[in-house]
Amino acid sequence: MTVFQLFHADAIVADLTGNDAQTVFAELCAPLARSEAIPVAELVAALAEREALASTALGNGVAIPHGVHPALTRIVASFGRSRAGVPFASPDGEPVHLFVALVRPPEATSAHLKALARVSHLLASAPVRAALLAAHTAEDIQRILAERGPGGGAAGGQP
Repeated sequence: MTVFQLFHADAIVADLTGNDAQTVFAELCAPLARSEAIPVAELVAALAEREALASTALGNGVAIPHGVHPALTRIVASFGRSRAGVPFASPDGEPVHLFVALVRPPEATSAHLKALARVSHLLASAPVRAALLAAHTAEDIQRILAERGPGGGAAGGQP
C-alpha cells in the first residue's frame, strides 16, 4: 500500500473550518478516531506533542503534523484543506492551506519517515498544490492524491 492509498474519502476534510492548530488537529483527527476507535483527544494530543517541539509547517501553504499513538497497529493519515488558511508558524510566514496528518504506532519509525518524505515530495509540487486547492470535493482530492502520488499516474515511482 502506498501512503496515498491511506487517504480514503472519509479521511479527507475538503473544507477545514478551524483557524488555529488545535481546532484543525481536531478536524483532521476526527475521521481517524472513528476508523481506529481511539478518542479524538488522544490523537490530537499526539499531534500537539510533536508540534510543541517545532512547527511541522513546510512553507508554500503546507503542513504535515504527525505523531505517535501506542494503540495503533498501522500508520493512519488524513488530509485537510483550509481555503482561508491557518496561521501555523510557517518558515515563509504564510498561512497553511493544505494539511496532512500522519499518526503512527511506536514501532513504525522507518515507514513513517518514508511516508513523510513521500507526502512532502508530492506537496512540494506547485501544480499539485494548485490542483488540491482547486478541487471541488473530497473525492476530487482523493483522486488527485492517488494519481499524482508515488505509484500514481502523474508522479510515477514505487510505493
